[in-house]
Amino acid sequence: VFSRHGDALAFLEEGAGGTAVQLASIAGVTQPPVGALPRAAAGALNGFVDAQVSGNSSALRTLSAPEVDVAGQTPSGLTRAYVIDAVLGPAGTVTATVELIVDANATHLTPRVSSEILTLSQAATDGPFVVSAMNVSPLRDQASGPHVVHVSAAHTNGQYTVQVAFDSDLDPATVQGAITLVTASGASLPAAVSYDPETRTATLSLEIAPTGTVMVDLTTSLRDINGQHLARPFQGNVAG
Repeated sequence: VFSRHGDALAFLEEGAGGTAVQLASIAGVTQPPVGALPRAAAGALNGFVDAQVSGNSSALRTLSAPEVDVAGQTPSGLTRAYVIDAVLGPAGTVTATVELIVDANATHLTPRVSSEILTLSQAATDGPFVVSAMNVSPLRDQASGPHVVHVSAAHTNGQYTVQVAFDSDLDPATVQGAITLVTASGASLPAAVSYDPETRTATLSLEIAPTGTVMVDLTTSLRDINGQHLARPFQGNVAG
């Protein structure tokens, strides 16, 4: 019997002591990203966020449950947005963190941001994913310093990795101590941390994939090359 992802094979082996179950790894098989979203969920999430920015009320109604007040909660005047993280939970629901942005203009010289948490679920098996709940913070002036723009996780070649992308160049000397992986109870995981200045991406690596809820934790000791600190602590889900 092959494993779900084709990276292992279980078989029966006859021996002098009787029949035993053996498990063998299959080399060269790349596992899909941990917590990878179903294609339908990813499409619904991206479509919903794009509709918020463009103000497409018809698409928003289609991509959300009737009881969700999308129009009342979505800030007006949005100019762009990005999905920071999206995690598939054990119940089949998707939880996503989104940053909604109103860029600076003649009447407000500082960009403003709103943090949004979306829940996507299916009304029936194999049915479409829709936004079933949303929580949106009021717009606030965007703080100076580096900002997280995306968090992702993958399990390839026997190694579990988490990547955190930023919108500005970091001071590499501050990355190691400022970014950690933690469990739901707050326990730190022994991840090796590296930083690629070309892509503005920090990578955390574990030899063994963790189980349960895993979060990436950033402290305000993180600085960019101009010496500006991360404005507030950040915590994003990478597995649920």
